[in-house]
Order: sequence, then structure tokens, then C-alpha cells
Amino acid sequence: MDSAKVIPSKKLMKDLDFLSKTIEEVHPNPYAYTSEVEFAKHREKLYGLLDHSMGTVEFYKLVAPAVASLRNGHTNVFPPFLEYNEHLKKGGRTYQLPLDWDEEKLFVIENKGFHPLPAGAIVLEINGEDASSVIMRMAQYFPAERRDSNPYVIVMWLPIFLWIEYGDVESLKLKIKSLNGHIMDYEVMATEPRHKEASKPDYSYRLLPEVDAGLIEFNKFSDLDKFKEFLNATFGEIREKKVSDLIIDIRANPGGSSTLGDLLLEYLTDKPFCQIYEMQVKISPQARKQRYTGELKSYFPDGTDLKSPIITVRIPEEEYTEPRENPLRFNGRVYLLIGPKSASSSVGFANAIKYFKIGTLIGEETLDPITCYGDCLRFTLPNSQLTLNVAHKYFILPGGTNDGRGVLPDYEVRQEPEDRIKGIDTVLQFTLDLMR
Repeated sequence: MDSAKVIPSKKLMKDLDFLSKTIEEVHPNPYAYTSEVEFAKHREKLYGLLDHSMGTVEFYKLVAPAVASLRNGHTNVFPPFLEYNEHLKKGGRTYQLPLDWDEEKLFVIENKGFHPLPAGAIVLEINGEDASSVIMRMAQYFPAERRDSNPYVIVMWLPIFLWIEYGDVESLKLKIKSLNGHIMDYEVMATEPRHKEASKPDYSYRLLPEVDAGLIEFNKFSDLDKFKEFLNATFGEIREKKVSDLIIDIRANPGGSSTLGDLLLEYLTDKPFCQIYEMQVKISPQARKQRYTGELKSYFPDGTDLKSPIITVRIPEEEYTEPRENPLRFNGRVYLLIGPKSASSSVGFANAIKYFKIGTLIGEETLDPITCYGDCLRFTLPNSQLTLNVAHKYFILPGGTNDGRGVLPDYEVRQEPEDRIKGIDTVLQFTLDLMR
């Protein structure tokens, strides 16, 4: 299953040395959630397992859970995408199963025609093993802040993780339980990588004329210039149509650049705001090279002492973002939909909406907490070529306390899988009913 590239044991150990040293030098507090002693045990065990040559995939399966054990949502080893893409280029098999995760079970969503699986069915077993156990085992490759694993990322990238777990196999055997309670066995065959479902746009807008509301689906904080154009066009249409209520959906938003959140907030309020109250920045040699080249003072004009390895920057109230004059600013009611896939910058955005009383939050608690580590520096392990992300900042959002909780909704509403299969968005429907 592994790629043809086999890496000698000594080189793998050098990768592990590089990884450990980089995390300790770059991260402000790598042992915030897992003690240094506990992590050292993981590392020493790894050195013992690296007593033979192996391929990149096998190495990833060993090293990724060790890094994830730090329980830091922004410090992780990425899956071996280079090897997987090479596998696909050579005509290798893949599994594009229409599955999703609801924190407890794996279930079949809308069938796109890849495999004859009944929508709404719960997947009980994969190759004779409890399906939830399979997902949770793979979820240990990828962390969430303060959590041991992140099954949402696994399901989002399910094809590559199934390949990592099972290899280039011809079929998978599934045991499923249909909506009517029948238990059935399915053998699903691998496909060539010619079927590719179009991904959702990073942001989109549509009018809901039946309730005189607009809906922005904000799926990723990316492409600043494009987002500026989107906001101008969207809020121009909102003004033209005299829309009275606006729903913003960030339930599938994993984050990105917080600058986009600032831009959107300026369309929603004329009051001063901020997304980050305080941040602690580790000024390592790596950070100086990647982010803070040139004169450091230009990045921290508040007179921060730049000689310390960790500097603290606070945003006083008088320096909150003051929204500029904007003829397209929305003055109606704002509803923000959040959930357990809302992470990173989307958490800062949601917290600002709630803390500054800009809108009403509906859905479920966000994945990341209100105080967390983030803003990654990216490195390539020298021999395996795996990608390592390491957070170099600690963020405290307005009103944030170090209790590990994410942003909580004003109205807690869970998306029911049964409704999803019927094409009903439970959370959106609740919001529409609340508006009425």
C-alpha cells in the first residue's frame, strides 16, 4: 500500500528529532494540555518503533497520533497528500463514500451515485469492525483543541484516510442499518478517481423570499480580494431588495484569515468591535524567518518589548476596529448558524457576533474554544516530506475564559440526520420559525 519510496530508519529518526525540536522552539506552550513527561513517553516509544526502514504512510501512522496527543488543534502532521495524489495519478483506487459523522455514529447522506447505499442508513461495521471505532481510531491522527481527536476532519478527508487505513483494496465490506431498522451487508467496490463532487464555494448568497430574508453561506475565510467583491455585490442586492433579516451560516467553516471576518463585521455593525482581545506571540527564529522578516517593530507598534521570547499584545477598547462609513451596512436582524465544524477564525467571528450583541446565535457549540493556540507556521520534515503545522500564538477572544468551552449558541439546535436525509435543515428551519 505504501509508496515505492522507503526511508531508512536513521533518517526517520532525524525527522522525529526535527519535529520535536521545532514544536518546542515555535509553540508558545506545547505542553499546555499534555505534560512534557507524557509526550516524552510517546516520543521514546516512537524511537523504538523506528528500528526499520519504512514508507511515508507507515511513518505518518506512527508520528501523527503522537503530535495529535498534544491536543492542539493547530499543531499537527498533515496526511501524505503527495503519495496519495501520486497513487491517484497512476490510476489507483479510491473510495468516495457519501458518509458523515454526527459525534456518535457514521451515517449515509445523499447518495451521489458512487455506491448503492441507502440514504439515512447508519454504518455499523467496516470490514467487520465497529464503524465508530474505525473513525475514532483514524481521528487520532488529527487533533482538536483540548480534545484527543478530530473525527470531523477524518470524514471531510475520508478517501485519503480510508486509503491510509486499508490500502489499495478492491472493496470494503459494510454492515448498515437502514431507516426502517433492517440490517444489511454491502460490498462496495473501489472506484477510479474520475468521480469528483464539486466542492461548495467559499461563500455564496441567496434570497429566501418566503420570509424576506437573505442567507450567506460562509464556508471558508479565504481570498480577501474576492471576498471584498462578494460583500459589495451581496449587500448591494440586500439593500436593493430591502431584505429585513440576514442569516449567516458558518457551520461548515474551518477558518482561515480573520481579516475576512473583520470585513463582514463592518457590514453588520457601526459600533467598535474586535475579534481578538489578547494574543501571546512566540518570537522564535522560525517565526522571524517566516512571518516577521525585517523590522519587528512595524508588526507591533504598541511599544511591545520585542526582546522577550514570548510577547503579549492586548487590544485596548480605544483601539477596537471602528467601522467606516458604509452605505451598504445592514441594519436588520442578524442570525448566525454555528456548529461543531466551526473552527479557528470562524470561532473568533462567532464570538464577536455574540459578545458585541450584533446577532443571535443558533446551532451547536463550536469545535474550537474561545481561548486557543493558533496561527500556524508550516514546515516540511526533511526526509519523509510530511507537512508539519505548529501554532505560534495563543489567542484570548473578548470575554474568553480558560474553561475549554467554545462559543455557545443562544438557541441550541442540533441538525438531525433524519431531517438531513429528507432535505430538511433542522437548524435553518428553526431559525426561519424564530424569525416568523
